[in-house]
Amino acid sequence: TTGSKVYVVCKVLGAETGQVKGFFLTLPQNISLDELIEKTGEKLQESLPAWAKELVPADQQGPDEEAALKKLLAGKTAPSVAVAAPEMHVGPRVIDPAVETEFKRLLTQTGVPVTALAPDAHAEVIAHAKDFSQLSRSLAGTRYLIYGEAFSEAAGTVQGMTVAVGRVEIQIIDLESGKVLAADRASARSVDLAEHLAAKTALQKASRELALKMLPK
Repeated sequence: TTGSKVYVVCKVLGAETGQVKGFFLTLPQNISLDELIEKTGEKLQESLPAWAKELVPADQQGPDEEAALKKLLAGKTAPSVAVAAPEMHVGPRVIDPAVETEFKRLLTQTGVPVTALAPDAHAEVIAHAKDFSQLSRSLAGTRYLIYGEAFSEAAGTVQGMTVAVGRVEIQIIDLESGKVLAADRASARSVDLAEHLAAKTALQKASRELALKMLPK
């Protein structure tokens, strides 16, 4: 409040895009709190539709990618697949396998049987990362192994929101031959109020990008 006026500044932050929009209102000093809220709400309702394309990210997942994967496997007996992708966050550790979860989600949705790795088998996969041919016995009945590594870290703040980046590197290994059939990597960014949620979302995005690119092969 200054003199005979009340000034209202409103900011809207797009959590995923980091874009900031806002407006400025000048209202009479004798305005009630209810009226102030009503005027601000009206201006916000008027402004949001015009800002939507900049505040909300465009749909990047593609409407037919999952459907194309399902169509590719339709009528076929899909081989069993195991997934192991240890993650590290630069900072306090959080046990939440975002990379493995995203790959498993897409595999199960398309009808591919996924081998559940016991804690000791998971540790064995990591221990034999340089020679996967030795895993054939511990993963009996599993044809392919999706193995990778990932890390994430905070990259700063924007208007009080934490920006995190994540990088995922994935290989698809034929356990019968020990050969690497495909290898790729992806990076992604995400914004959230909480650092670890932003980090896990970034890993999830990168994993989805890799899964939809690599699994059809």
